[in-house]
Amino acid sequence: MTSRQTEALLCRLADPEAPVPNVPSGHLPRIAQMASDHNVGPVVLRKLAGICDPEIVSDLKREVEATIALTLRLRGLANDVSAFIRENGIAATMVKGRSFATRLYPVPGDRPFTDIDILVSPDAREAFAGFLTDRGFRLHKRAAFDNTVANQEEKWLHEDVPALLIEVHGNLVHYEGLRRRVSFSFDDLMRIDADDPEAPLCLFFLAVVHGTLGHKLHQIRFLVDVLQAFRKLDTNDRDKLPQLAADLHLSVETALCLRLIAEMFDETAAAELASRFTFGPLASLGMDMITAQVVIEAPYSRMSRLRRHAFRWIQRTMSR
Repeated sequence: MTSRQTEALLCRLADPEAPVPNVPSGHLPRIAQMASDHNVGPVVLRKLAGICDPEIVSDLKREVEATIALTLRLRGLANDVSAFIRENGIAATMVKGRSFATRLYPVPGDRPFTDIDILVSPDAREAFAGFLTDRGFRLHKRAAFDNTVANQEEKWLHEDVPALLIEVHGNLVHYEGLRRRVSFSFDDLMRIDADDPEAPLCLFFLAVVHGTLGHKLHQIRFLVDVLQAFRKLDTNDRDKLPQLAADLHLSVETALCLRLIAEMFDETAAAELASRFTFGPLASLGMDMITAQVVIEAPYSRMSRLRRHAFRWIQRTMSR
């Protein structure tokens, strides 16, 4: 079996809804390591349970168990945050980890999370600071070169349990250079669905922003989130998606993610939708920088890193 076949098996195993493929035993150690590197250990471990020697995946199992233990602690805290938002009419919402796990994954344990992310409007920041301070959290800032204000991202750590982290975001596009072209604030999220910030279209664009603007697609997990969100979109949502992506200045990032999930997870409907987008030369060059292979090789390849940084430069350079 070639390395490409091993990578294809990893994608099948990382897909929460794909059948379990036949995995030759000799490739299990490599797949277990790649699952860890790409942060898809929980779903891969679930699929491999009972069909391989437990010793082969013992390191992955310990890693997953530690992550799940932290997730369980955070779930109770997330309920408190939700209650505070709801009972006080705060202009804020939880995003990413918990929302993805509960709304997108048939088995929530396939998508553990290691912090709580809150997207807030500027007017809600002071109220949230008071809420967190009262519960033993303190705002963490670096002694030098702190980017809390510039990135619009506050990291709140619990005084007694530093592993408990809450991130308060004013904008999910943290880098100022990128925000000249595209923004994703609380108000931007409300433009998608003011009644339900956890509606499928909201979660889809959150997943796109998280992978392509918050990070550089260095793990398969970002695209699994996009895949699961895409599967929740009904026909009406999919028809609206290209224009909504344009309104949010996310056309390039959206089309790229659609193309990648089509290629990596055989999601043919995503390929059809991606074909509705058209771009000029610079945007097309940017999209060509990121292939499925670039994502898969991200933890190991210098060329992947260079291509992903080139894409980030093009993102910054493109006009609105």
